[in-house]
Parts: sequence; structure tokens; C-alpha cells
Amino acid sequence: VDGLFQSISFKNASSLVSVSLALKDVNTMEGAADMMKFLASSCKLQKFCFYGYACKILANNGISSILPATFEELKHLNLSWIGINHMNEFLCAFGLIRSCLNIEELVVCMRVF
Repeated sequence: VDGLFQSISFKNASSLVSVSLALKDVNTMEGAADMMKFLASSCKLQKFCFYGYACKILANNGISSILPATFEELKHLNLSWIGINHMNEFLCAFGLIRSCLNIEELVVCMRVF
């Protein structure tokens, strides 16, 4: 789904196994920490893809090297557009990787600008 969203809600999504999050705008996203906690603990998420500025937005909203929860079911993690020159994004990416206890596949794409 493409468009402008005020918020994202994952309520009643306990069977959710795959999420792809592509964010084009670097504005703040309220509830980022709550969203990460829910996705880590309340569903059976096995694949998580961050595209566009998703890591930058999470980092700008306080998600850094320490995440609010661990992703115990997650097997596949895809992180793109990580700003190698932006320490908060870099730390957010490593925090996401460290929070995935049973990761089997990891894809990381960096950007330099």
C-alpha cells in the first residue's frame, strides 16, 4: 500500500509472519518503540524487511543499539538504505541484528551520502 499514513496499527495480528516496511519520508513516527515491542512479542514474525528510510526513522525515534524486545521467531532480516555516515542509523541496524536471536538470513545494504 502506498500513500500517506498517520499511523500503523498491528492490533489483532498475532498470526503475522512477514512485514515489509518502506518509508520514503524521514518525518518522525510516533509509537515506533511500541510497534517494535508488539512485533517482537505478540506475533510469529519470521521475516522483517526495512526499506527506504525505515532505520533512519526508527533511530530518530529512540530505537538505537538497545531494542525494547527481542525477535525470537525471526529468521530473515533485510535492512536497506542504512546510512554508514550516520551513527544513529548504524547503531539502530546493529541493534536490530542483535535482537534477532535465531536469524538465518541477513541482508544489509548501506548508503554513503
